[in-house]
Amino acid sequence: MEDEKRTVLKLLFCESVKRRSVVSIVGMGGLGKTTLAKKVYKEPQITCHFDFSAWIDVFQQYNDKELLVDLVHQVSGLGRRNLRGMGMEELGEKLDQSLKAKTYLVVMDDVWDNEVWRIVGPHLPDVGNGSRVLITTRSLDLRFLNEEESWELFLKKAFPYEDAGRVCSVNLEQIGKQMAGKCGGSPLALLVLGGLLSKQERSVIVWNRIAETIIWQHDEEGQLCMKILALSYADLPRHLKWSFLYFGVLPQDFEIEVQKLIRLWIAEGFVEDREDATLEESAEQYLEELVQRCLVHVVVSSDTGSKKCRIHDLLREFSISEAKEISFFNCHRNVQDSGLQYSPLRRLSLHQGAGKYVSQRHSTPRLRTLLGFNFEWSPVDFSLSGLKMIRVIDLEGAPIRALPK
Repeated sequence: MEDEKRTVLKLLFCESVKRRSVVSIVGMGGLGKTTLAKKVYKEPQITCHFDFSAWIDVFQQYNDKELLVDLVHQVSGLGRRNLRGMGMEELGEKLDQSLKAKTYLVVMDDVWDNEVWRIVGPHLPDVGNGSRVLITTRSLDLRFLNEEESWELFLKKAFPYEDAGRVCSVNLEQIGKQMAGKCGGSPLALLVLGGLLSKQERSVIVWNRIAETIIWQHDEEGQLCMKILALSYADLPRHLKWSFLYFGVLPQDFEIEVQKLIRLWIAEGFVEDREDATLEESAEQYLEELVQRCLVHVVVSSDTGSKKCRIHDLLREFSISEAKEISFFNCHRNVQDSGLQYSPLRRLSLHQGAGKYVSQRHSTPRLRTLLGFNFEWSPVDFSLSGLKMIRVIDLEGAPIRALPK
């Protein structure tokens, strides 16, 4: 990925192109578009070269106004609450005014259609100062891994703690190379497949069974990754299935602190009580196994040094789909969603407008878990009225006046 990063940086810093220009990273899900964009965005050269830089997550189902609110908030420092009170035209003018005399880089991650550019593009000024827009989309193309690179990545994950050249027999190598080759150079497919095999018996029979279980034809984008993921998920014991599905309650690309995740797992009752380990130690082992299976990625925060973890957007899509099938949890991007009136809700995650929800009377008496993100900076009253079975509440960052008695 270093070669691709250098290519993108070269395009962003090109001195001969003074007009505002758009650089696109295009490819199917699982190729690492967001990872590449983040590597570029965090480069120290970016802050030296551009006066302003901003990152917005677009999502497949985006809100026109929220896109502008998010962008104006980042470049102007104005509060989101005040910005939400403005109309689209006024928000566009604020964005234009904030950027007109500055060089800027705006990253729009996971763009699904041209409508996003229709909303944002007209308000990104082009004054010939070398400003740039970086877009990641599924519609420089990210390069698929070649045969040698695919096999190297596969071996690294299938034999994480051993010398693969010594322990991988000729027969296993033959089967492994067939499977790795059929992944089509997709890093995510190779990672998850290797992680799955790392937990299996190293025998020709087992590897052949897994190879035969996967239908390798994949006409639709990301379909193969989903098939491999489904097989890996099916191989998880029940407590690890719950722990993995829980990542689906988090917003896309959200990085959660490991210690906070562990506390949530324990509060939810996912962690089994053992005589030889504390609940925290058991939860850490759960996370370690999910990491070994390449279902979860752990990063160290550059700001605090604390460990955080996240999952790929395709894995998140799978967890949400699976959770919906078994009524494990419900995610809503907005408090206005009609699904919030569904009384049998057990776990609810609100990604926008959670402050309004916690201050009103509820009609979800069976709700056991309430998680909220992206609160507005306006004080709210917290009401537990109607939440008779509530057990887990996480409203970090919520400007609550007082806790209910």
